[in-house]
Amino acid sequence: MTELIGADAGILAGGRRSTANARGLITTNDHERSGSRQDDCFASFPLYRRWALGQPSGKLYSDADIARFARLEGHDIERQFPDASRIGARCMAHIDTGDDYVCYVGFARRGEALPFDESNIGATESLLPHLRHAYSMNRQFESLKAVSAAAMNRYERYHVGVVMVDEDGVMLYRNEVARQLFLHAEGLLLEADGRVVAQESGETNTLLDSIREHLSGNLPDSHFAPTLLKITRPGRDSPLSLAISPYRSGVDFVIGGRASGSAVIMIYDPERPQIEREAVVKQVYQLNQQEAQIVCALAAGDSLEDIARDTARSLEAVRSQLKRIFKKTGTSRQTELVTLVLSGPAAMVQ
Repeated sequence: MTELIGADAGILAGGRRSTANARGLITTNDHERSGSRQDDCFASFPLYRRWALGQPSGKLYSDADIARFARLEGHDIERQFPDASRIGARCMAHIDTGDDYVCYVGFARRGEALPFDESNIGATESLLPHLRHAYSMNRQFESLKAVSAAAMNRYERYHVGVVMVDEDGVMLYRNEVARQLFLHAEGLLLEADGRVVAQESGETNTLLDSIREHLSGNLPDSHFAPTLLKITRPGRDSPLSLAISPYRSGVDFVIGGRASGSAVIMIYDPERPQIEREAVVKQVYQLNQQEAQIVCALAAGDSLEDIARDTARSLEAVRSQLKRIFKKTGTSRQTELVTLVLSGPAAMVQ
């Protein structure tokens, strides 16, 4: 678009209409991406947000337009363009993309340049609706990335294997416990094409059928079926137990009649030592050993007096430690703390 309108520099930014913050990028025809030249090119951006944001969206406005909008409200802002002699032409538009978000796009010519040609402005404005759709989609993808990163971080804390696969059994994600299972070929293998298979060929078909049945069945997304799938391990007495939860794609139709989406597989190894609750609480909430012991004792129903007696410490010392625990866990009462331990992140990694 910068080349289409015949500009030396272009800016693409976005932010909430209700706040003063916006972030984006600047591109130039000489590929320079930082420095005072860019600051000069778009020095009027804050003025645009103040005086032009109330104008109809999807239209390119010049600095002269911004000054005119300000004068209509009784403000003379000509003196706020100290770089006017160095900027030959400049224009900017805003696009409402929903949920209070606004996308900004602007262009500038340096030096003694002539104003932008009206035909080029018209051609550029015709592209703004498409930019709106692209920006909205990108914002949705960014939100999904953030949610995905948070979910992956949670799965990494689990004490069981977690694998996400598509409808064909191709792995999309695995946590560290699952990595170790695949590394040591304990019942499950990861093939060169990324498919998760069982060491026993017959169980591979059963696993794939189960994944597809979950995607096409009535079980709500993110819910786990009450029955577990057993995967035998050569040389071991106890099999792996797999719980499968569907995450459907939401498409209106599928070619071939097979449901699409992904599935989360929880892999339980009965021979893997269960991690102690104290170790989990200590890791999740960044507590020291004594603090973790206090938290677990409270969750088990002990009083502060019981804890002081059992650990040969004064009641005042235990209360002092409890205050530090409240601060680290974001709680303020013992009941909140116990609820957090029994139903929060520490409970999920048990």
